[in-house]
Amino acid sequence: MCIGFSPEKFIRPKFYTGSGTNIILPQKNCSVSSKMFYSLVMAMKKLGVVMIARRVYNIRSKPKIEVLIPCDKDGIPYLTMLELPFSDGIVDFHFNSFCDKKTAPSQEQLEAVDKLIDGMDLMTASEEDEEAFTSQNTINLTAQFTYRILAARALHPAQPLPALDDDLREHLIVPKKIQPLAQETSDELKRLFQLVPKAQSKKDIWLKKLFKPLANPDEPVEKASDEDGTNVLNVVESDIVEVGSVTPAEDFAFLMHRGEKFSTISAQIESVISSLVFSVTILQREKVVKAIFALREAVKVMESAYRYNEWITEFQGRLVERKKGEFWEDVIVKEGLGLITASEHSSSTVTDEEAQAFYKIDPNAVPSTSTAPETAGNVDDLFDDM
Repeated sequence: MCIGFSPEKFIRPKFYTGSGTNIILPQKNCSVSSKMFYSLVMAMKKLGVVMIARRVYNIRSKPKIEVLIPCDKDGIPYLTMLELPFSDGIVDFHFNSFCDKKTAPSQEQLEAVDKLIDGMDLMTASEEDEEAFTSQNTINLTAQFTYRILAARALHPAQPLPALDDDLREHLIVPKKIQPLAQETSDELKRLFQLVPKAQSKKDIWLKKLFKPLANPDEPVEKASDEDGTNVLNVVESDIVEVGSVTPAEDFAFLMHRGEKFSTISAQIESVISSLVFSVTILQREKVVKAIFALREAVKVMESAYRYNEWITEFQGRLVERKKGEFWEDVIVKEGLGLITASEHSSSTVTDEEAQAFYKIDPNAVPSTSTAPETAGNVDDLFDDM
């Protein structure tokens, strides 16, 4: 059903949707239909308009919006029908420009890119001064090579598989006619667009140190190899939204690298550490050490050593209260995960003597407890006293 007509310039190719194209022809063997159809198509072509129509396949189908474009080939008029999206199916994405004051290309760089485009022009790149790699003459290399391998295996099962044939290899190389100019312009681009290694930030250095073995924590970070500095984005899932108990250190590092709010993710890893220490039957030492180490190094990057010092002091009190002096000696003291001193980071005010004294606790100390209030035997009174 025709809804109306629209100038063809308003129906842009980016609006074409659907899974195919339909051709509309007049009713077969009907002269009246052919004359009316011909008049309609010619009038649309003369006015430069297209038809917007509503199409329903059957009574149970959803309606679709179609555009009918007038065409004429070899004296035969017809309409090309393509599906259009509804208004709520069109979303315009706006992206920031790639160029700014630091990355704006110079005039020499722009001219070099123009030369590369001209040098790689395929319109006269063939030996016969015709277009190279035309769509009607270009084959599917993957399919053709697969077919030939299957045929060779079927016909000659005992012989090695053949290599890529020359006729297929020609489709993978730059045509000889444009190779000299293309090589010249590509060398010019390498000279003008030099790749400079980006200096490592404090956060990148910390991420490298996070995945190092903790056997020698005093080793300088700069000595870490590239293999030790495995990118954290490659070892954790990209859909992480919070620090979990399975890989807390890796989750924490990923979220920090992604730019999440530090106060939120630090509170999450502190909660996970407490759960791993106080709420599990079997202590996973390596996981806890790695998590505490990650938090300790992160606060240095964020210039907030006081936060870790406050947390580890509170954590020490909870360990004493729970009679976990063995964990304190085996993990915190042995791995050097105590207070951050002023010699380690400038944001700390803790001296080396205070840090050493912090490690010395009495594992048999009895924590002070308040006397519980006397309660009556009535259950409702117990809830009132809570």
